Amino acid sequence: MKVGLIINTAAVSGRKRARIEELVCARFDDVDVAPTREAGDVLRMAGEAWRLGVRRLIVVGGDGTIHEAANGVVGTNVELAIVPAGSGNDFIRTLGIPADVEAAVERAAGSRVRTIDVAEVRFVDGNGRPGRRVFVNIAEAGMGGDVARISRPLRKVVGRRQGYRAGIIAGLLTMRWRPLRLWIDGQRAGEYLMTNLIVANGQYFGGGMRPVPHARVDDGVLDVVLIKDLSRAGVAMEAKALQRGLPREHPNVDWWTAREVRAESDQRVPIEADGEVLGFLPAMFRVLPKSLRVVCP
Repeated sequence: MKVGLIINTAAVSGRKRARIEELVCARFDDVDVAPTREAGDVLRMAGEAWRLGVRRLIVVGGDGTIHEAANGVVGTNVELAIVPAGSGNDFIRTLGIPADVEAAVERAAGSRVRTIDVAEVRFVDGNGRPGRRVFVNIAEAGMGGDVARISRPLRKVVGRRQGYRAGIIAGLLTMRWRPLRLWIDGQRAGEYLMTNLIVANGQYFGGGMRPVPHARVDDGVLDVVLIKDLSRAGVAMEAKALQRGLPREHPNVDWWTAREVRAESDQRVPIEADGEVLGFLPAMFRVLPKSLRVVCP
């Protein structure tokens, strides 16, 4: 088996990088090691991997690294294996991949492969041009997009987790309701004033918060949660629910399962997916069933 190893050098120190290379090369005979040098390298390298005959692609990094790698190999026969090296490591929680490096490498060398769903999102970028990405975990529009945008530069200073927490505080202080028009599987769901829209394939975000515990990565649908016009105090009061699951019976929270979600607004509403800032509404979210092969329990 030809194996590719992509290491996000921005997330992994030199000593840890050498240890991971040693562990991986001890388990495979034919390993092509590719450390990143600049932003966007993971996406480019992953896209090239299957054309170069790579059968299993091991990526080392956080949720953003997984996001880029998935965009490179989705729809191919490449098996994606993950060695977590981020501060959030949210997607691996849903898959049951261990956070310990040695245990994760052992799992990455295993024979158990699952074929999971991903989701496609089409959106408008900052220059008004159409954009497209796939995401493996969770996408948000509204306050979640604001938090991702605010926390992004802070991560480089205080780390991802603390940067995210600072982003939540700033997002809460600047929070405002946005008008939203929503369609679920082609049927108009309604018009709302919203705080946040969550479209989930996985269960976790924000470094271990679990807003959608019932989401499954192989059920062929997306879990959609709309947090409507909650006050700042209301959002703060429901913060603990993000740890264990948003309430299904809350008057300001609506739930759906869907294969396709369309969201529009008359305002500039930011979108994030897998923690990466993408663009703005209008957007179309669509599940791509059984389109990504992942080495996991």
